[in-house]
Amino acid sequence: MHTQTWSTIGGPYAESASTYELASQFAVSVDHGNYRPPKDEREKRPIFLDVVPGMTVIVRHDVQTGERHDRDWWMGRVIHRGGGARNPKIHNLFQIADVDTGVIRWVNADLVTHILPRG
Repeated sequence: MHTQTWSTIGGPYAESASTYELASQFAVSVDHGNYRPPKDEREKRPIFLDVVPGMTVIVRHDVQTGERHDRDWWMGRVIHRGGGARNPKIHNLFQIADVDTGVIRWVNADLVTHILPRG
């Protein structure tokens, strides 16, 4: 059994105590299986989960190597969405065509900030 000496100024543990004894007196049990986030956090659904091909979206501009940082966002039409390896139903990559330049890019899903309504 591992024994350590724990002492605090004027504290009751100046004598030797086992790690288990100290842990049982100070540890707090945490049940990881029953955590339920507050209601406002549950209602915050990532916007990229609702994106489907054919939609027009606003994308936060991610500056690529060799590009100028001349804009903060761009608008594009979703061509294709790619599924993740762990869960194919959750799409983490989108192929989006820039409506201004026609350039087609692969975009991380978290860079999609808005979905524009069909008009």
